[in-house]
Amino acid sequence: MKSAVVSAADSNYFHLLQGLILSLKDFPSSRDLPVVVLDVGLTAEQRAWLVTKGATARPAALEPLPPRSDGRPVLSVAQRLRPHIPSLVPGYDLYLWMDADLWVQQEGIVPLYLKGGATGLIAITPDVHVSYPSLYGPKQLQGMFKLYERLFDRRTAELLAPNPTINSGCFALKADAPHWRLWDEALTAILAKDSFYYAEQLALNYVLYGKGAEARSLFLPAMANWICHQSLPVVDARTGRLCEPVPPFLPLGIVHLTVGAKEGEKELKVTDGRRLKRSLKYKSGAY
Repeated sequence: MKSAVVSAADSNYFHLLQGLILSLKDFPSSRDLPVVVLDVGLTAEQRAWLVTKGATARPAALEPLPPRSDGRPVLSVAQRLRPHIPSLVPGYDLYLWMDADLWVQQEGIVPLYLKGGATGLIAITPDVHVSYPSLYGPKQLQGMFKLYERLFDRRTAELLAPNPTINSGCFALKADAPHWRLWDEALTAILAKDSFYYAEQLALNYVLYGKGAEARSLFLPAMANWICHQSLPVVDARTGRLCEPVPPFLPLGIVHLTVGAKEGEKELKVTDGRRLKRSLKYKSGAY
């Protein structure tokens, strides 16, 4: 089965995209996979760097959505492209989408996604871990209920809102899977009503929870797409690797630099009881 990694970036996200591409090169199971970057605003110099790493930049022109009246961010071009990956990057049987702001830390994680996606299911990771605060208390449920009710109807909200969010930043899916069409239809319907930043993720959640018989899922554990703004990882005192923040401190497979985790240093706990400050970004040769 012919597979490819697909991502997208503009010039502002390029430094994060570099971490993703370099991390893929660290492991035998992923270093030779074709990597296609949907270019939503890269510079000529950045595109040239991609070529030196064996990646392909492909123009993905799409007009940005108009600004919202309330000033909040709208759905980005890179997010809107995701349901159309098979048509934008033709010629592959299986696609592994990876956001530019994540990086691979452990061998075997990319094959885990590809093996799952090859079954015809979407291999994807929900935001479920004992250390994620979004699982506790009514705030998340209430917010999701209001959103589903506004965009669809009360019945849909009652059915879907109690489910944990499925993160659309990393997933594997076959080119001929029905999920793509259903996702596009759901996103089109949502954008007719609202252009909020996470609209494509909500559309995918609507499909995976609401149309499960047509679009089945294979859920992977949290280490397969660790959401750093939910819970900061800890550092293994022996190896320096980033780990889950609770015993037995399992190493993370993919580190997703969500929200405020992208920049600066964070104060992290170490498994031997110490604390240290370090960036969560990929660093070549750090381990």
